[in-house]
Amino acid sequence: MALLCTTNCSREYSLEGSDTTLILQPPAPLPDSGIGGPFSNLVTCTGCAAELETNQWSFQLSNTLLCGIIDTAILSSTREAFTFFGPSLCSLDSGLVITASLAPDKLDRNITGYNIPKAGMYYYDHVGNQHMLESRSSQPFRMHIISYNHQTKEISGSFSGVVYTADGKEVIIKGGLWKTHLY
Repeated sequence: MALLCTTNCSREYSLEGSDTTLILQPPAPLPDSGIGGPFSNLVTCTGCAAELETNQWSFQLSNTLLCGIIDTAILSSTREAFTFFGPSLCSLDSGLVITASLAPDKLDRNITGYNIPKAGMYYYDHVGNQHMLESRSSQPFRMHIISYNHQTKEISGSFSGVVYTADGKEVIIKGGLWKTHLY
């Protein structure tokens, strides 16, 4: 049973509360990731699906596909901004947080094909004191609403752009997708 549970994650950072008699070695680095640092040994999460279901996110970093679940999605009281976040399927110690502002526009009707004017993201890791990836306002980070259903509050979209590693290196994420319900 332990083997089945651990084969779905490419890397586990924390063993708190676990039986430490079995320690798995991290996977070998990707040969041409070109990223280095904490990303030199990332491999595509085995749980990533080609098509997202509700409450999921994914994005590509070099030749690595990262994905996870959205366990929280909050719409602001003014309906001008939203935030969603959730853990990665690669490791429960890491995950994604995205915040978007539509101001002065609002999510008060059905919307398709909308470019979000202000957005930011970070990919966190509970091991270190810095985010593994973080967007900055000085560099382009784009978010797009593919569709928003005002009645059901289901929203889906895409994202891509320049982000920075904890050591300040500039990298590009692409193919980002998300789908959730806003509350």
